[in-house]
Formats: sequence, C-alpha cells, structure tokens
Amino acid sequence: MKPEKEPQSRRKPARASAQSATPKTAKRAPALTPYQQRAAIARQDMLLLLQIGVFVLPLVGLLSLAFGRGLLWPLALYALASLITFLLYRHDKQRARDKGWRVPERVLHLGELLGGWPGALIAQQRFRHKTVKLSFRLVFFIIVALHQLLWLDVLCGGFLARHLGF
Repeated sequence: MKPEKEPQSRRKPARASAQSATPKTAKRAPALTPYQQRAAIARQDMLLLLQIGVFVLPLVGLLSLAFGRGLLWPLALYALASLITFLLYRHDKQRARDKGWRVPERVLHLGELLGGWPGALIAQQRFRHKTVKLSFRLVFFIIVALHQLLWLDVLCGGFLARHLGF
C-alpha cells in the first residue's frame, strides 16, 4: 500500500518577515583569495607576537627588582595601575554601549602612563575598545614605548636607574 501524495499547492511560498530579510543595499565583502587569507592570518599572528613581546621587558625588569634587589613596590604599582586601567576601559565600553557620559581619553592615558598600560592592552583586546581611533592608538603606543625604554634603562643600570635608586 502506497502512501497518498499530498496535493501540491499552486500558491507562492510566504515571504519571510521584514526583520529577517536582508536589505538589498547591504553589500557583501568580496571573497578573499587563499593568498589574502594567509596574509591576513600572518598579520594577526605577527600582531599577537608583538603584543606578547611588549610584556617581556617589563616583566623581566620587575622580577629582577623584586628578586635581585628586594623592591616590591614597582610590581605592586604595575599590578594596581593595570587593574584600575582595565576597569576604566570596561566602564568606558559600557558607557559607550549605553550612550552615557564617557571616561575622558586623557584619564585613560594617565592610567596607562602610571603603569597601567598592560591592563589597557588586555582590555583593548578583551572588550574590542579603543582599537580603531588612530590618534588614541598612537598616544597609547608612545606610552608603551616610554615604558619599554624605562625598563631597558633599569635593566642596563643606566641614567634613570642610578638617579631613582634602582
């Protein structure tokens, strides 16, 4: 015994709701060639290595001060400033979503300058916040470069190390 076929309807299928329909003005991004895909992955990998690399010099410097000379306050300062700066970034991102009063950029930069740049870098990646505006990024990377120079000087026993008592 064969099951009976249901009669086919001659009506057109119902249209999807207006909310789920994609607008005709939306343009698709062109498909990447395999070469472009590999290049994009290589850029991401290089950026990740660079971001990890900027932590090495301060970490070695902080550990050398802590274990070699018994100075723990620089480590505590970096940890506290990073935590506060991370929280400032998170608050600013929430305020940006809620369209409320934002944390001024100079306050974020002050937190970075006082040693909170590691927390800021982590927050930028974690919250995808303050990663596009070129002028902000430029000041941020200048601050990171100044900290790298400071730790290089401390590790080499240079001018700042002698005058600051490290």
